[in-house]
This record gives sequence, structure tokens and C-alpha cells, in this order.
Amino acid sequence: MENILILENVTKKYGSFEALKRTDIKLTNGIYAILGLNGAGKTTFINLLTDNIVRTSGSICYNGTEIKKLGSRYRNIIGYMPQEQGYYEEFSGREYLAYIAGLKGIKSKRKVVDAMLNQFNLSVKADIKIKNYSGGMKQRLMLAQALLNEPQILILDEPTTGLDPVERTRFKEYIRELSKEKIIMYCTHIISDITNLADKILIIKNGRIFEDTQVEMLRNNFDENDMMDFLS
Repeated sequence: MENILILENVTKKYGSFEALKRTDIKLTNGIYAILGLNGAGKTTFINLLTDNIVRTSGSICYNGTEIKKLGSRYRNIIGYMPQEQGYYEEFSGREYLAYIAGLKGIKSKRKVVDAMLNQFNLSVKADIKIKNYSGGMKQRLMLAQALLNEPQILILDEPTTGLDPVERTRFKEYIRELSKEKIIMYCTHIISDITNLADKILIIKNGRIFEDTQVEMLRNNFDENDMMDFLS
């Protein structure tokens, strides 16, 4: 399925401060790396995409329909893996996914939860409390909850934090496969994640979004320090 998300003249102000300035962008299936320093406008951009905050002006349309009109139908096609993750530490992994599936109104949630546990190699530890999970297991659990509703738009904020090299490679392969049928927004500061994964780059500087299709510049001698200089 082809997904199209179009932002036209989208602005978000907090008082006189413009957190996001007159943004026009068209997003289709594929992986978009989102790059920006703290305070550049990344969080505002994500919150607008997830319809968690009210924009000051402009329109956001999904497949031709304003997301305000879609309401809960739009939220049902979004999966979000936040950087700051809230766990119910006393829940087991299975209980946590079942709880999120219930909140999302997913039918046959037991079947869906079992499939996600298997997909992310969590079945063996599914009934162990989350507080006893490793960092990598928690990251996989958070990705699993984001995918429970088979979203068409997937937003990942620093998704590979805590993953070992093998898990990171497996994760990226899985995301690449998903991107054939989804719009995936991938926020990260890990250059190696971007260079071998992203189709396009969205650079956010001082509340403005610049679209750069030239991923090659990140594949040649572009390290973390270069990135900081580039975004400043």
C-alpha cells in the first residue's frame, strides 16, 4: 500500500517563539532519517505528526484527508517508539504487550501479542517481569508495542540504544523490510544507522526542515563530530 503524508505551511508557535516554521514536505513509503540538535524542533515535529499537539497553522493530510478529520482513525495507523520509554516494570513482557494491545483496541490480541513476542525473540522471557530485562530486550519490547496495530506510519526515536551489534544489524534489516509498505521516521544520532538504512534525510535546524536526498555524504568520512558541526 502506498502511503502519502503531506504537510503544507505547518507552523507551531509557543507564544512568539516559532518551534516549527512554515514546513512543506511530502512523505511516502521509505525511511527518513531525522537529524537535528536538541532544541532544533525534532520533538515538535514528531508531536505534530502524531497529532499530540495542536498546530498553529497549516495542514497535514494523510492520503488526501486532513488528519483532524480522520481523528482516531489516523492515530490507529501510527506506531510510535519514544526515546523516553515508560515501562510498567512489574508487568511481564506478555502482560505489557497485552495491555497496550487493549488500549489500541486490537482484536485477537493474544494471537497478535504471541506473534510480536516471537518476532522479536522475546518468547522465552515473555513471562518474566520487565524490570529484569536487559536494555536490548526493553528496546525490542518497545518496538513490538509500536507495531502491534500494524501501523502505516512508524516513528522511531533513538531505537537502537542498548542494542548490541548483532541485535542492531537484525533490527535494521527488519526496519528495511517494513519500509516497503510504511512511512518510517527514524530519529538517531548513530551515523552508521543512517548511512546504511535511510532513503532520505530530514535536517531540522532552528525550526526549519530541509530535505536532503543525498545520503552519500554521510557514507564517506562523516563522523559524529562532523555531524555536530553540520547541524549547528
